[in-house]
Amino acid sequence: MNGTCIQKDPMNDLIQDILSTDYLVLVSPMYYFGLSAQLKAVIDRFYSHTSKITNRHLKVIYIVAAMSDDDRDWAAIEKHLDTLTDYMQFNEVDRIMAKGAGEVYMIDKKYLEKAYKIGAELK
Repeated sequence: MNGTCIQKDPMNDLIQDILSTDYLVLVSPMYYFGLSAQLKAVIDRFYSHTSKITNRHLKVIYIVAAMSDDDRDWAAIEKHLDTLTDYMQFNEVDRIMAKGAGEVYMIDKKYLEKAYKIGAELK
């Protein structure tokens, strides 16, 4: 949790970028009540650097989109993000849970406006 990752690939450069920033924006569709495998794979690669990342107390913004607008479908991913935030000692800035957004044209304008506002306020 505070070592060097044995994988020698571009993710090591990304980890260094994460360690030198103040903000982390994690974006994913919701697949089967969880994050996409691609984002989960990135988060899993934090493992070797957990201590360094937690010591940064990064500001995090989550953006998740899915077709479902049923709160029961969103409960698991909400809990996952809560647990990740606590474990990694992130400071959550905001969270956009874009419900009913199965296709780009279906995204409610309120989610786009919120994302724009969050981005405009980053310092």
